[in-house]
Amino acid sequence: MPYRPSELAADPDSDVRAAVAAHPDLPPGLRDLLAEDQDIFVRNAIAARADTPPTLREQVVATLEPDSPLAEWMLSFSRGTHTCPPAAPAPAIFTRQQAESLLAQAGL
Repeated sequence: MPYRPSELAADPDSDVRAAVAAHPDLPPGLRDLLAEDQDIFVRNAIAARADTPPTLREQVVATLEPDSPLAEWMLSFSRGTHTCPPAAPAPAIFTRQQAESLLAQAGL
């Protein structure tokens, strides 16, 4: 017997509710219900949906307060807000003569 979306949206497993929240055919009523879910990843899935109205998205995002940097990093990918840290500067390029001089100064 197949499950109804409303049953899955009430599943005790937050991974199931998050999958329902990300489903492309999610009815607006369930979207609005899941926007108030207790689990941060379920709410994040609602915020990441293209069909979530901007006002609702802002309300949901305001509730996304992760308890660790790792959770923040994971949440950022779903909503497309992830930014990579700046690249490390390239090391200096030395000529062979400069490199040998530096090695000699270091006693090597």
